[in-house]
Amino acid sequence: MAIKKRNPRSRLILAITLICASFLSALIFAALSNKKEEVWVARNFLPAGHRIEQIDLARTSVNLGERKDKYLASDISLIGSLLSHGFEEGELLTRSGVDSHGLVQVASSVPIKARAADVPVGVAMGDEVDIYWLTDSQNGESYTDPVLVITDAVILDMSKSGQNFGNEVSMTVSIPPGDVMVLLTATTQGRLVLVSAHG
Repeated sequence: MAIKKRNPRSRLILAITLICASFLSALIFAALSNKKEEVWVARNFLPAGHRIEQIDLARTSVNLGERKDKYLASDISLIGSLLSHGFEEGELLTRSGVDSHGLVQVASSVPIKARAADVPVGVAMGDEVDIYWLTDSQNGESYTDPVLVITDAVILDMSKSGQNFGNEVSMTVSIPPGDVMVLLTATTQGRLVLVSAHG
């Protein structure tokens, strides 16, 4: 019985076909596993209670895989929505962090001043602080205990100037609207002392 020998040319064609098939399957697998999603990212620090404006957002493409439902696609309009918690600059916006039901209370931005000595060293924009009101005992006046005025105020902006008397620090803090009058009243006399809420 005669045994047919395989043609060397057919072996070469089979080898090339197998190589091309494996290369093509690798490309398809890579394309499927590296599918990127375009989502919203915070262009700058955004505090809780902030109402989103167009200038606050940027688009970015990332590979989210199975976590894609956790984040907000860039084709979803977020303008006018309120944030239920803060986002750092460059952080992806999550569904849980953006209020779509109107339950979050909008925050108010309030400018205040404090002595440089009454502001913790290292406190920066985005940090949370507690604000106390106190008076200095002068001319035999009775001592008054410090009063906690605001808790978890978020610093939106701050600037230090050594040219002002008392070396004051000017800043803008984000607080609930219901606390605005309390804070403004505390600025009419005495002084404000900031205490870092995170060490």
